[in-house]
Amino acid sequence: MSDPYDVTTIGETMLRISTPPGQALETSTHADIRPAGAESNVASARAGLGRRVAWCGRLPDNPPGRLIASVLRRSNVDLSLVEWCNTGRVGSFYVELETPPTPVRVTYDRADSCAVAMSPDRIDWARLLNTRLLHLTG
Repeated sequence: MSDPYDVTTIGETMLRISTPPGQALETSTHADIRPAGAESNVASARAGLGRRVAWCGRLPDNPPGRLIASVLRRSNVDLSLVEWCNTGRVGSFYVELETPPTPVRVTYDRADSCAVAMSPDRIDWARLLNTRLLHLTG
């Protein structure tokens, strides 16, 4: 087996769609789109510090899934534990940065994403657990 990872993460990565500050989603004409999720955020941050990092998740083989993979690869995150699916979708969440003191509004759209169909019997546990630190959320 290869050298252990410094950090391995497992979980869902979604697309974060953010409107410009002070603009409501229903009236905005522009949005910023980027991958986000606790596990991939941790993976990218640690990889940026020069650590050997892997992310385990499930992505559809379509433009949104490949966008997530591309951004994580550019951050030097190992994606060899990712399961690619031929159908399905990426979950998303919408962030409205309201003008203070109004709080930020977040709306999730995760139903039927590829990640919700992750199955323990399709994970390479020996490789996933060959790590110094495992990060996951619940």
